[in-house]
Amino acid sequence: MVRNEPNAFLDPTAQNYKLLAPMMRDVARLNFEGKLQAVAEVEDQPRQTLHFGSWDAVVSFGVGRGGAAKGNAEPIGRALVAQLSDNQFLVTGFNCRVDFRPAGTAQQQKTQEIVVGTGQTPSALIDGNWQHRQFLRVEEGAYENGVFQSHRILNGDQTDWGLDFGSDSEVLRVSLTRY
Repeated sequence: MVRNEPNAFLDPTAQNYKLLAPMMRDVARLNFEGKLQAVAEVEDQPRQTLHFGSWDAVVSFGVGRGGAAKGNAEPIGRALVAQLSDNQFLVTGFNCRVDFRPAGTAQQQKTQEIVVGTGQTPSALIDGNWQHRQFLRVEEGAYENGVFQSHRILNGDQTDWGLDFGSDSEVLRVSLTRY
């Protein structure tokens, strides 16, 4: 929804602050520890990848269910991803989809022989073996007094194609494995 008020351009910033305020200390700590990355949509760049050790977080903009990323009509998408442990992430965003794929080890990445899969389940061919992403648990919740409080668990139908974020604020704690 486009507002024609003089300060409407501040709406995305206000959304960011409203979303992050309850977890600001945690976000600051994760950033200080080098475990946090954020991305904002850039025109003509509908997909961006954030690297977290053996996982890549792929952020897509302007995506329909099962469709290719084409970018939003206006570049308003953004995402924040923080690594809580080797296979657990804090994920939030607006007008984007976030998904994960195996990235291999640092040594495997140096060989540049990792092939990214093209199927529904994000995967990568690493050292001649296909590795696929599996969501173990995706919890929607909020931070209260510095602790993540789970409000509900998303089911497979809600995560099949990745983690979709619209114009409403939500925070997800994501646990992953590979098979």
